[in-house]
Amino acid sequence: MTSADWHLFKNVFAVVRQSTNALFHKINILRNTLKKLVIYRYISDRNERFLIDEGVSHIPFTVFVDIGRTISGEKLEALLRDLPPVDLLLVVDAPDDVLLDRVIDRGSKGHRRINFDSHEDVVVFMQQSRKVVEYVKRHFGGHVYTNTVKDIDTDAIIKLLGSKDV
Repeated sequence: MTSADWHLFKNVFAVVRQSTNALFHKINILRNTLKKLVIYRYISDRNERFLIDEGVSHIPFTVFVDIGRTISGEKLEALLRDLPPVDLLLVVDAPDDVLLDRVIDRGSKGHRRINFDSHEDVVVFMQQSRKVVEYVKRHFGGHVYTNTVKDIDTDAIIKLLGSKDV
């Protein structure tokens, strides 16, 4: 990892330390951030193409989507500026009601930090996720693939990416 990666990790640690998450979840957020950075550096010097699901561009979601607090736009933007560059970002998006249904369908196996016994907590989680996704889209200027059904149209994604060797 580079010194910039360690700087980013230090900032993630500062944000996570102040969260209301349980210690287990805080450690998991830090572990996932570190894992994403290590994978990024491992593949960044290779002359191959990689399609990474929830890579370094997903770190802001992991760090800031937290039911117990308000997202600081200033801190979120600072973290986005510190992220390593990505060659191409594809944001798979959908209307809020579709996203909410997907999260509820996945349940706690998809998002262990959500109390699925509280519909309000699930809605707050999704509202925070929406806020982060809008910041990410503005920051990266990524391609947006809107998917309103459960199955993803991989041909449409490949076309959007403009790649023939996926």
